Amino acid sequence: MRSLVHGTSSHPNMGQATWLLIDAPQALRVINKMQHRPSVVIARFADLNAQLLSRVMPDWVICNLISPDFDATELLHRIRRTGWRGTVGVVVSADMPPSDILKAELQETAPKLEIEILVS
Repeated sequence: MRSLVHGTSSHPNMGQATWLLIDAPQALRVINKMQHRPSVVIARFADLNAQLLSRVMPDWVICNLISPDFDATELLHRIRRTGWRGTVGVVVSADMPPSDILKAELQETAPKLEIEILVS
């Protein structure tokens, strides 16, 4: 899917992108810091399935590390079962420990997906 916003990107600072935010309002703080903002689709975790992913065709799926109803690991398991391939951005607060450790742990859950840690 091509972005509706000119100059947005699949990597936070390059090309065009569509981000699917799953119960992740904190991701808007990350997006506001970006020079080139992606198109954004917002959905609930309960609605995350293969049909939603095929309809939206996101470059990135974004979630919080921990949300009231699920955590990033649960989201990764669900996405992995759909067969979707892309980047999953996990939003964390700035006071979290080094993101390389967290990224490695999440990557073990879904080795075929690219995981990026996004600091809000």
